[in-house]
Amino acid sequence: MQNKNLAIIAISLGVLALLVLLWAGNVVAGPPMQGPEGGEEGEVTTEGGIEAQGILDDSFWYQGLLTDGSGNPLANTNVNVTFQLYDVPTGGTALDSVVVAVNTDSNGRFNEEIDFGNPDLFNGQALYLGLQVAGEASEMTPRQYLRPVPYAMSIRPGAIISTNTSTDPVLEVRQTVSSTTSDYDALQAFSESGGEGVEGWSQHGKGVVGVTYATGTTDDAGTAGWSYGNSPGVIGISYGTDSSNSYGGYFTSGNRRGLYAKGASGWYDAWFDGDAIYVAGDIVKGGACSAAMQAGDHGVRKLYAMESPNVWLEDFGQAQLVDGQATVPIEPIFLTTISTEVPYHVFVTPLGDCNGLYVTNKTAASFEVHELGGGTSDVAFDYRIVALRKGYETVRMELLGEGGKAQEGGGPALSKEPEYEEP
Repeated sequence: MQNKNLAIIAISLGVLALLVLLWAGNVVAGPPMQGPEGGEEGEVTTEGGIEAQGILDDSFWYQGLLTDGSGNPLANTNVNVTFQLYDVPTGGTALDSVVVAVNTDSNGRFNEEIDFGNPDLFNGQALYLGLQVAGEASEMTPRQYLRPVPYAMSIRPGAIISTNTSTDPVLEVRQTVSSTTSDYDALQAFSESGGEGVEGWSQHGKGVVGVTYATGTTDDAGTAGWSYGNSPGVIGISYGTDSSNSYGGYFTSGNRRGLYAKGASGWYDAWFDGDAIYVAGDIVKGGACSAAMQAGDHGVRKLYAMESPNVWLEDFGQAQLVDGQATVPIEPIFLTTISTEVPYHVFVTPLGDCNGLYVTNKTAASFEVHELGGGTSDVAFDYRIVALRKGYETVRMELLGEGGKAQEGGGPALSKEPEYEEP
């Protein structure tokens, strides 16, 4: 009992030699102590060698030497020690504490695992470790400054991890829990300032790439952007000058839809604020096509486009009879867009008193207009020519396939897409 008391006094007087293998970085001469599994500190031994620990926790090993007041090692001794973490070297309030039963070996040395159970404390801030032996009124002084292992410096706040000698990722973070119902994140990044939570830069490839191998659900995505404030969920900006490759957003699919957009009820599914929208292929819509126009004091009104079973193009013009007849050439540029190898339509309206007008001799470049009854008036007239678009001569009310193109037998009935479920 006397030796134990002396040991307590010795600890309180700072005679105890201390070593924090993970954080302190101090060195104690002599052979390393054996870890709980028979290997060196923090290692897991297997038959035939040592393998890396599978999943790291937030605990660390603490090694020290327990002596009496005369400096003699206390062998095979047990005593409770309270370990406390501070963010200041003196004073202040402990951030966390844990009581550990210290057990010495035959040489008075001990090696104990310290686990505060609060990994958020080890976030790069300066930390100090205070020790208080059971039965003592105060902590040992001074507190011990927790110094990082050299490699741990590479992930301190503001540190840069870089390499130029390997094609492997500079940093890889893995979450190996397999679950389709629970949300286990591999990496989370938060910013409470005006900066970005995650920012990706690249000199040549992609700045940020998101990949998923999940199938069959809409809430699994390679990259997802969420906004719970008055801001976009995803922003895409391009400052490039190459007109063929500079896009604020680029969407493609190797199998199905390239882009899916859905707005809240009563709102647009997509809003394009620019000079024009260009679509290289067909446009297929389930509703009406309209133009929004300011109608004076009557507000913005919708004007609707006419729909047709065929792909028609039309042009309008005005001409005049001379002695009851006129040959009207089809406007050359318009002529290059239509097919005149199949019948086209011309509608005429006289702009003055006459016997009436009729159209004849419709050729690939012009048509003739004559006055009825052999009239010889010089009346002016309006005309409207309607012709099939070149390359679409045989297209008429195609059966719509699920992908938007014509499909033999037609696709399913028009219906709304499934809702995108928020996590």
